[in-house]
Amino acid sequence: MDNRILMLRQLFNELNSKNDISGFGKAIEFYIATGYDEFLTIEEIKEELENYSNNLPTRADFTHYFDNVITNGYLTHSFNGYMLDHYKRNGIGAKLDDSELTENFAILEKYLGVSHYVARYAKTIPEFYVTSPGNNSIYYALMQSPERLWHGPLSQRDEENPVLPVVGETKSQYAMRIIEDKIAKRNLSDEEADVVRKSARILFDKLCTTNPIIAFIPIRLLMESYVLKSGIFYKSLDGYPEMDYVRETGKTLQDYLCNQKYFNAETKQVDSTFFCKNFGGDWDRSELDDISVLGTIIPFDNVETIEFEDSFSVVQRMMKQWGVEDGTLFDFNKVLLTYYYYGQPKEKIVSESYESEKTSLGRKY
Repeated sequence: MDNRILMLRQLFNELNSKNDISGFGKAIEFYIATGYDEFLTIEEIKEELENYSNNLPTRADFTHYFDNVITNGYLTHSFNGYMLDHYKRNGIGAKLDDSELTENFAILEKYLGVSHYVARYAKTIPEFYVTSPGNNSIYYALMQSPERLWHGPLSQRDEENPVLPVVGETKSQYAMRIIEDKIAKRNLSDEEADVVRKSARILFDKLCTTNPIIAFIPIRLLMESYVLKSGIFYKSLDGYPEMDYVRETGKTLQDYLCNQKYFNAETKQVDSTFFCKNFGGDWDRSELDDISVLGTIIPFDNVETIEFEDSFSVVQRMMKQWGVEDGTLFDFNKVLLTYYYYGQPKEKIVSESYESEKTSLGRKY
């Protein structure tokens, strides 16, 4: 067990109990980069990381930093907790053989829509996505997964009046209300509606009841793997843009990292763009994010993990602690981002989120 990950687990539990993980991305970067193996508070970490970063360019010896980040470093893969037992048995990257999951996804997608991730390209060989440890490790863990479900049958991106969550319900209950709304809007027959409901319940029991996991995968185990860099090309800036996926030609991870100058093996230098600073996607393609690893299986015994609390549960817990009544509609994304960025007091959430007149929130369901 890597003591750096143990310290991060302890720190996450402490921060999460206070509804404020706003510095956890920095903490991941700090522990991985410095090799520090003792517990520090988030305030101490921010101070130490600033000092370390400021002094790093003038250090005569880059080897220690290089060994921590590259030789003994990690990339992360965040995944739905339903996959945990499968990964433990078969390794990360192994294709999930779950006929019940496949059949019920097909039914929901037939009647309610297909995720644009699925529609844009077909996965001909097993793949999984990795990012550098830090802010985006958290971003992917906090987002609703799998994307095939929440960007497909449950997507509300183009809905004029999306279904909002209410205080006191579970994620499965919220997802089923979205399903009922879509059934009504599509005028499905009673028989079709029952089929959709049955498939939805099966999927939600599997995919909406577990906590997400961040897996820390040793870089050394991925260096010879072939990878693709995925990105977004925007064709329009008006409203929702039309998106095309940019899939660079295959190369090994080591070739990609060296070609993009994330590190130099000869001088033992690591570029500052190795660690993702932004929260929510590397659209400018300058940071190490959204890398697809192809045809590689990583034995789970070689992986370190941190279990996150599911973001829907986090937000519900926060609303309860703030004394918000059951049945109150609220803006999930605003509360979630506040949890990550600020850990703001109740008053700010009330004024900016579920009592906003503009979005008609704060009313009872």
